[in-house]
Amino acid sequence: ARVRALRVDRPGACRARNQGLAVARAPLVVFLDDDVLPRPGCFAALEAAHADRRVHAAGGRIVLRFEGVPPSWLTTPFVSYLAGYDLGDWPRDVTGDGDALVPRSALMSVRRDVLDRLGGFCELFGPRAGRPMVGDEPELCRRIVAAGGRLLYVPDAVVDHLVPATRLTEAYLAQRFFYQGVTEAFTDIRFAGVRAAWTRVGRGLRHRAAGVSWDGVANAEGNAMLERCRRRQSLGYAAGCVVGLLRYRALRRLAA
Repeated sequence: ARVRALRVDRPGACRARNQGLAVARAPLVVFLDDDVLPRPGCFAALEAAHADRRVHAAGGRIVLRFEGVPPSWLTTPFVSYLAGYDLGDWPRDVTGDGDALVPRSALMSVRRDVLDRLGGFCELFGPRAGRPMVGDEPELCRRIVAAGGRLLYVPDAVVDHLVPATRLTEAYLAQRFFYQGVTEAFTDIRFAGVRAAWTRVGRGLRHRAAGVSWDGVANAEGNAMLERCRRRQSLGYAAGCVVGLLRYRALRRLAA
């Protein structure tokens, strides 16, 4: 197989993907993160999923592999914030299941003709310049669904995602939750407008600011950290609304 490496002069995961897309020639494009290891059969499983032309994007299982022993406070709610993605052992259509369950770009396949029509990834989203921005997959998947495409979870496509010890700290997770809030605000502004985003600040975030407990007294340390991180996420959403006002035209451009 031929391998071509491209130099990306400006940082940004979405910018790098779009540059790769510009030179891709195959009808199916697979995106991987640089810290994952594909298991045998991964790409064949994704290719098989696209035998149904209605499937425009598919994503596989992302298994977390930790550097050392994971801390005792690491409970289920933190897994997705570390890029874990596992919806079980059976294929699943996730077209109408919301942003939280769409395929992840750490292992995601998309039909190239679909990406060409949609203009690729929106470069206002996704990691760049050391900031753990997210939201790139939900933003793209919303446009895919609006264009009539289906999204599929493919359990037989598996990668191992390497998680360094530096990401298993409250400081990292607080930052990760904060930028989750920022990108949620960007997404709401892009697809629903500023008023809808500020309405969410005034109403829905009061519940989140109070914190969310998942594991009861069995893991008090994990619950307390989750509560603090959720508050950071709320602050991030409010900050995203402010920044979103400054980038309103760019965010609304090409929204579904």
